Amino acid sequence: MTAKRYVKQNASGSWDVLKEGHRRSAIRAPSKQKAVARASHLVQSEGGGHVQVMNEMGKVMDTRKITGRTVKATKRAGSGSTLRKSKRR
Repeated sequence: MTAKRYVKQNASGSWDVLKEGHRRSAIRAPSKQKAVARASHLVQSEGGGHVQVMNEMGKVMDTRKITGRTVKATKRAGSGSTLRKSKRR
């Protein structure tokens, strides 16, 4: 299944990253470039998909295809614990 994220400017002038089918933003960024970068990273970590940039009227202005890859997590956010690979036996 391909992931899809939308990037659009909100009323305060910052940029929101929305997941397909959701009304609340997952991420708020100060610039369009940062919002697109964060959306691309999310889509890539979910195995690939599309990032679409919307204008004020809701029209798609730009679509980017993102290929998936495996994201290596070294630490969980806030827990301080390190994720480790299982040992071979």
